[in-house]
Amino acid sequence: MGVLLEDGSVPGPVYFDGSSSAGHTSMFWAVYSGRLFHGPRARLLRAVCACGWTGAEYPLDWERIGDKPLHEDEPAYLDAESCCDDWDRHIETVEASTIALPGEIDDLLTQMSQALDSLAGQSPAAALKAATRLEILARTPATTPPAPRTVRFSRTNSVRRSGSPVGRPRISWAAASGCRTDVHAGAAA
Repeated sequence: MGVLLEDGSVPGPVYFDGSSSAGHTSMFWAVYSGRLFHGPRARLLRAVCACGWTGAEYPLDWERIGDKPLHEDEPAYLDAESCCDDWDRHIETVEASTIALPGEIDDLLTQMSQALDSLAGQSPAAALKAATRLEILARTPATTPPAPRTVRFSRTNSVRRSGSPVGRPRISWAAASGCRTDVHAGAAA
């Protein structure tokens, strides 16, 4: 979810100084309240997507909100929920217009979602642990290098592919290409 300021600009993350060498940043909608130690005052809330789509705009009535924390104002909270609903509809539209997931994968994702919901009711800490592992999995590149190739050298130094190396070490695709499997780009927002 995003916010717009009075001048129509989109603010950056709000930095919270933790009185240490590292602080914390947040883009949570309720921190843009203009209060002391918070971000600038938001004019409106709206759903946003990394693809560039933006949802309906929900103006904030600061005369009604007054000095109370933004997340405690029920109409503002309901507007935030409306933004989430707008985003959900956008994602459903995007999913409907893209390639379908294989049935087996779709079923597994549905089962995982149901299992996490159930686990959250039984053991919230375990559900958070499982969700964290899923988040890490989602950030891991889904590409797999081709099966390792074997390279064999003849006495004349010509190289030919072979099913098994003779007298020389095996060279995998990752090593031959300089690929480092422990390094990857972060996921897009």
